[in-house]
Amino acid sequence: SVTVAAAPVLTITKSGGNSVNANENLVYTISYENTGNAAAQNAVIEDIIPAGLSFVSASSPGVENGGVVTWNVGDVAPGASGSLSLTLLAPNGLLDGTIFNNTSSISAINSAPASAQAQTVVRSHVELEVTMVGSPTSVAPAGQAVFKIDYSNLGNENAPNAVLRATLPANTTFSSATGGGSPSGGEVIWNLGALNAGASGNVEFT
Repeated sequence: SVTVAAAPVLTITKSGGNSVNANENLVYTISYENTGNAAAQNAVIEDIIPAGLSFVSASSPGVENGGVVTWNVGDVAPGASGSLSLTLLAPNGLLDGTIFNNTSSISAINSAPASAQAQTVVRSHVELEVTMVGSPTSVAPAGQAVFKIDYSNLGNENAPNAVLRATLPANTTFSSATGGGSPSGGEVIWNLGALNAGASGNVEFT
């Protein structure tokens, strides 16, 4: 006689989230199956959220706690399978090309664990915008004009070491500037430092 051993064999795969724009959601699909000939008892799927990504939602019965999402899927019969979804947020400010590796695993009390990994590449860009308005629009000799400059980073990547430069109009001399601006070679220069994604501000010079 031949005795056939009965045992569960759990497998797991992960797809989705190959690339994402900063400040947008990425969605993973996690699929699992018992390819063995016995039920996997009290199966649990876990996903460790990579540092830098934020939890948004998980399909039922997924619960997030301390950066780990857990699904208690219960017993998985031989040949049974299922799929789950996980949504994470890639925040504003991430550098273009940032890579996140996200791992999901499945285990049961009577089966060897299995894991799967998906890699996500973040796409982002810096988009600087500057506008300048002078007041008054005309000025008498020896009079003063004030120029207001509004600046912003409309992109989804932080801009480090931002420098703002304004050229002094012809036949004028520098008087003063807000925000630490200083004259240099016919320009007014502000060392703004980091201008994060979505950030904005304004300065003036006279």
